Amino acid sequence: GWPYVYFKDHADPTHLKLNPKKVQEAMENSLMPDLPLDAHSVPLGLLFHSGKNINTKYKNGAFVVRRGGVSTSKLTGYDVLFIPFKDGKPNGVIETFLSGFIASEERGEIYGRPVGIAEALNGEIIITDDVGGRLLLISPLFD
Repeated sequence: GWPYVYFKDHADPTHLKLNPKKVQEAMENSLMPDLPLDAHSVPLGLLFHSGKNINTKYKNGAFVVRRGGVSTSKLTGYDVLFIPFKDGKPNGVIETFLSGFIASEERGEIYGRPVGIAEALNGEIIITDDVGGRLLLISPLFD
């Protein structure tokens, strides 16, 4: 796909003019994403939780840490999403699991940028913040 096409069959206009054969090739060999996320949201961390000591609604799905980008006028990302899965594919409503990293969207100020995610042995979720230099600990969430 990229940089010739995106979302399988959307050609980049510049590349379409410069190298239409390469664009056609890319379209034939690309896949549509199972779940597109916002441009410039910078998804860097991914966790499929084991299900230990956590609310049942978070047992089948993925936590996605979005660091957020700085190349747009609108702050996008800066959060942790939970994406429910069924039969190995995204299925259901995406939930904002953790937010609050944006101090002022108007001024482009942030408190932090979530980057990584891991599960501790007891089921707690650990999130890294590369602006604040912090580890955020989410204690088990029970039913």
